[in-house]
Amino acid sequence: MLEEEVIIKTERNNNERLLFANVIFLLAISALFFGGNTEAIIGLLIAMGLVPFINVFSYRYSWIDAKPFTRTFFILALLPYFAALAITAIGLKTPIISISDLGNGEFWRLDADNPSLITSGALSPIAALTPNLLAISIAATGLSVYFITESRYVIRRILFFGAMIASIIAVGGFGYECICLLDTGHILPRVGINSFATFTDTMHWSTFAMIWCGAALATAIYTAQRYRMLSFSYSFRFISLLIAAILLFSILYCGTPLQKILTLTITCFAGFFLAIDTYPTENNLKRHNVSRSLRHSKSPIKYMPFMSYLCIAMVCILGAIATAMPEAAEQPSMLIVNADNPNSISIDEKRAIFLDTLELIKQRPEFGWGSASFQNVFSFFQGSDLGDSSWLTPSSDLMQKLLENGYIGLILAIITPAIFLLFWIIRLDFSFSGMVLMLTIFSTLILSLTDYPFESPCVLLSFWIVMMSAFRWDNADIR
Repeated sequence: MLEEEVIIKTERNNNERLLFANVIFLLAISALFFGGNTEAIIGLLIAMGLVPFINVFSYRYSWIDAKPFTRTFFILALLPYFAALAITAIGLKTPIISISDLGNGEFWRLDADNPSLITSGALSPIAALTPNLLAISIAATGLSVYFITESRYVIRRILFFGAMIASIIAVGGFGYECICLLDTGHILPRVGINSFATFTDTMHWSTFAMIWCGAALATAIYTAQRYRMLSFSYSFRFISLLIAAILLFSILYCGTPLQKILTLTITCFAGFFLAIDTYPTENNLKRHNVSRSLRHSKSPIKYMPFMSYLCIAMVCILGAIATAMPEAAEQPSMLIVNADNPNSISIDEKRAIFLDTLELIKQRPEFGWGSASFQNVFSFFQGSDLGDSSWLTPSSDLMQKLLENGYIGLILAIITPAIFLLFWIIRLDFSFSGMVLMLTIFSTLILSLTDYPFESPCVLLSFWIVMMSAFRWDNADIR
């Protein structure tokens, strides 16, 4: 190999190493510190958003075979989020919430009849701009996975370590739950009333675990099968399946029925794909590097992986049915709440907040009431059936997006993923791992219709990493 080739490959590996370090660092920090729901972590995520820009631009300069227009496409993919930031900045000129003096006190006043299309219902410019800056940073981190990696091996490494971080947190969470059960005096601290592990909200944790459970299953499908039990017990595939099992159990422990059903569905499909992948056909046995003696023998060991994965798929189907039937028989809408958790939102509250939010959306359908405005604006219209305290979220990411940013903001948020999805479909080149990753992404989007998973920066970051990995997986040069 020529010296210049060694230098070039080293430079390219440096870009991939920086990508890996940046993604795993941000994921670990945000997951360990309350799902990223602290000002310090949000600030760190925004600040680290510069790293993907530097990495993508230096990658195009240092790697001679990098695809043309890499930097251009990277910026174009981020343009909708910069446009959303610009709209928010324009809205700051027209605040609709102000302080008025009345008697001996000061009161907040809402100018609901303001004729301006673009307004700001946030209490400060920082509060309004932060969600947009965070969205740009996270989107850039996810897009850097697509534009820098050209190998499934690199993507697998990112997904595997991300899933491993999630499983370690889950094991710690289970351990702390066991200690709390033994703590009859209830003196041990918890990060929140409705918490699990380091996440203050079990809904956020369950979505985070579901995303990385799907990622772990995708890496397991991609990895070669070991047909000897001893070899399988310390193989990459076994570790990936073990990680997925840990995350699945954590969702079954604290997730809503819908989260359990969606995760079991992902696991079911992965089980079928694993069974197809390990059925002892001649091609499969050759691809898994099975020895010639085992390949031509009549030993039942060849059929053990196929039967095992098929059983996993069947158990997951039965588990999904067992989870759905009791809830659906009582009331179909009970699928979207955790009836066993007294701290979670009720069905009546979800219905009431949905109707009130819908009325607010109708008043400003184009650009909404402004970023980070829901809590402030909704408190002026909140019905008595929802109590005296103002609600932080409408319990639906879709409804919150429409209220704060309108239909224009929703289009800007989904246009980049929609274009990537269109190209993914047009290629008609689908792998088992890629389909599991895409099923995971669509499951998360389904949850965002009836819950608020994307309120957690850690969940949003995980979503972008896995989504861009899925798009790149079936478009990778090295497979």
